[in-house]
Order: sequence, then C-alpha cells, then structure tokens
Amino acid sequence: TPSNTLTEGNSVGDQFILTLQNPSSTDTTVSFTVGGTASAGSDYNSFGTTAVIPQGSTVWPIAVTLTDD
Repeated sequence: TPSNTLTEGNSVGDQFILTLQNPSSTDTTVSFTVGGTASAGSDYNSFGTTAVIPQGSTVWPIAVTLTDD
C-alpha cells in the first residue's frame, strides 16, 4: 500500500500523486483513503476519496492545502 506524508507548515506544492503502472485505454476511477490525526476541513482542505485518472495517463496529482494552526 503506497503512502505519502505531508507536514504542516510546508504548504507550497503539497500533493499526493496517484500512479498507474500502465496507461489505460479508458478513464480509471481510483478510490483512496486518508488516515492519521489530521481532520479534513480544519487541518487540510477536503478533497474527497475518489479521483479519475484520464485515459492514456499514468499519474494524477491531488493538490492538498494544509492549514497551519
């Protein structure tokens, strides 16, 4: 299971990258979870739990804005 860690106070260019091993001939819907002690809405912007990687692509970034509190 791939994982990424983002650190509060480092809000420039924070993102998760979803990656496929091979490009697909159709759009690919990916479901993911976010865990840890941070809360959506108060510690970072809420961005959902699914993403669509477009046909022919192998990567899709999910931008994350952290709240420095």
